[in-house]
Amino acid sequence: MPSPGEIMANTIDGRRCLAHVRELSRYDRSLGSRGYHEAAEYVLATLGRLGLERDVVTWPMDNTPVPWNWDVPYAWEPHAGLFKVLSPEEKTLVNFFNTPTCIHPWSAATPPEGVTAEIVYVGNGTSDEDYEGKDVRGKIIFADRGATWLVYLHAIEKRGALGYISDDILAIPHVKTREQYPDMVLWYTFFEREFGSGGRLKGWGLSISPRMGDYLRGLLAQGPVTGYCQIDARTFDGVMENVLGTIEGEELPEEEFLCMAHLDHYRPGAMDNNSGCAVLLEAADSINRLIKAGTLPRPRRSIRFLFGPEGHMSNVYPHSLGEDVRNIIGSWTADTVGARPHVVGGPLILTRASAATPTFLNDLGVHLLKESCHWYTALGSEPQATGVSSDSLIQAQTGTSPFKFEVLPYGIHSDNSCIAGWGVPAVGIFQWPSIIWHTQYDTVDKLDPGEMARCAWATAVMSYQVAAAGPRQALAWMYDVASDAQHRLGAVARRARQEMLAADAAATDSFVERLEDELRYNAERDSQAIASCLTLVRHDAVALQSTLRDQAEQLSEKLFARAEAEARALRDMAGSLSTLDTHPS
Repeated sequence: MPSPGEIMANTIDGRRCLAHVRELSRYDRSLGSRGYHEAAEYVLATLGRLGLERDVVTWPMDNTPVPWNWDVPYAWEPHAGLFKVLSPEEKTLVNFFNTPTCIHPWSAATPPEGVTAEIVYVGNGTSDEDYEGKDVRGKIIFADRGATWLVYLHAIEKRGALGYISDDILAIPHVKTREQYPDMVLWYTFFEREFGSGGRLKGWGLSISPRMGDYLRGLLAQGPVTGYCQIDARTFDGVMENVLGTIEGEELPEEEFLCMAHLDHYRPGAMDNNSGCAVLLEAADSINRLIKAGTLPRPRRSIRFLFGPEGHMSNVYPHSLGEDVRNIIGSWTADTVGARPHVVGGPLILTRASAATPTFLNDLGVHLLKESCHWYTALGSEPQATGVSSDSLIQAQTGTSPFKFEVLPYGIHSDNSCIAGWGVPAVGIFQWPSIIWHTQYDTVDKLDPGEMARCAWATAVMSYQVAAAGPRQALAWMYDVASDAQHRLGAVARRARQEMLAADAAATDSFVERLEDELRYNAERDSQAIASCLTLVRHDAVALQSTLRDQAEQLSEKLFARAEAEARALRDMAGSLSTLDTHPS
């Protein structure tokens, strides 16, 4: 019988993913806005058409304190924005209609007629020293740094400026520079500010391109410059909508594997994060169709697909569950995916779960991305999976794969880090660096159907296998984690031996102690990751649970024995090096 991976590979279609991205890219999805609501309605309708159970989990967006580690701001909706120089000559520097990434979210509106004021350059604009000897009250600030809330604090709240502009693009050396992308306009947000105590913003922020920033610096070097800004935006009490789709489990429907993709952001926001939403929709569609067709059995547990504002849905949803949050046995986040690395500047990255929640999902995620190379590669000249156009593939020699991914120990990147605070084991995929991240260049043409299909495949297979897993699969994953853990201990020891050669002989003892601690720490974390497989059988027969628990303990004992063996070898090597150092060369 074909494996779930093979079945999924012949069902998932990257071109359907791109169709979802195109639709969602029509909306400005600022938090609480009409555009966000329309995008949520599209997702809700799509889930209904695909045959999933649907729900919307709401939360007020009114700047009131919340019972978790993340503030919920007001709703905000942009309508128009314009900035231009009036004197010594008139020139438009940015326009929201052409460049929707220019207005910083939660900016206050100007009067309908706009504001006219002198432009004052303040360097970085993030410290008191930047403002020494400069009167900025009632004026427009031009800052080098796009550190939005810091500039706001210093320029607007402390000194009474009207607003500020910046041409910062968060340059990445050799990847994204001002010279390479002179017309790039970066989307910054005021969310970092402490909304809970600050209330609604009094001023505004706008981004302009490096080209326009250099033009403005040139004018300022010659004398006073007057600018004009008009922003039509609304800050208001709103409602956060978190859309939930469910494929209900057969035996343990109360347990769930949770897939997340944030729905909010600027227009078009194709990669960040319409791509993740499209990946979840395609994964949900494929799993549900295969179950209905009888090709795959209904999983033991439920699979949920959550779409909402980044950093908020991963708090609102677990909060809504109360004590039942313990029924989330794992989660998977897809955020900013689906492009060829050579197009956006960075590879696909799997971020492991926090060390506070050791889990088998870490190694399972790596194995699935490796397996994806069989279905989404340039083996010969044609893809192995359906739903991938042949012209989307990098041509390579038979038997080779152009796919490369990296693994982070833990990435505080998206909703994976937020839901980890609720004790949920959370892994995720994203691409970094990304040249087009938070810019007007984040358009659907940068995405690739083959890479979208790969990410949808990994999402579908991960969620289905975990939801379906029983005792036999739990046992297999125990051995997988144990095998990978042995390899990790060996890698730590190899690195330690090379570092020891370069270490100061006088500090050898403390160096060896630190490495021994690292080996034991790795063994402890991976031992708990092995034991995490037992969550998959916690409702099975007691005798069966006992058998698997004994197996987990045996695997862990071997792991600790390996760690101690490597530690002894390091101590032996340190002694031998000391002896060698006493002999003349």
